[in-house]
Amino acid sequence: MLWLRLKEIIGSKVYYYYQNEGIGEWGLLCYDQETGDRICLKLAEGDSEDYYKYRGHAFSKIMDCSEKGHFPEKAIVAWG
Repeated sequence: MLWLRLKEIIGSKVYYYYQNEGIGEWGLLCYDQETGDRICLKLAEGDSEDYYKYRGHAFSKIMDCSEKGHFPEKAIVAWG
């Protein structure tokens, strides 16, 4: 499970903080709606460059929000 918190939207770029399991330092992600680029600006505590489980789920949620045209201030992402 992870937590998302909207930082800002600048043009086509959407910035979200993400946190693993609700503990530790927040990471920062950027999704460009025009190009589809996904950039990790800062890894969250417990995430790793080699294993992007948390970032992958976070980006999936952000991309879903982009398709719907609505970016919530806060979101929780769970998977099974």
